[in-house]
Amino acid sequence: MIDQTRLEAYCLAKPGTEKTFPFDFDTAVIKVMGKMFALWGQGCSVLKNTLMF
Repeated sequence: MIDQTRLEAYCLAKPGTEKTFPFDFDTAVIKVMGKMFALWGQGCSVLKNTLMF
């Protein structure tokens, strides 16, 4: 299982990515060229994420 820090670093290492909080202050969204790619809740003790390929 990957932890939140490693997942975030992996996603943000890709060209054209950015981290935003469009829904609330707790839900991070990674966008690639302005399109949502991944999201997760910052306060979760168990990482629950959604990746779209």
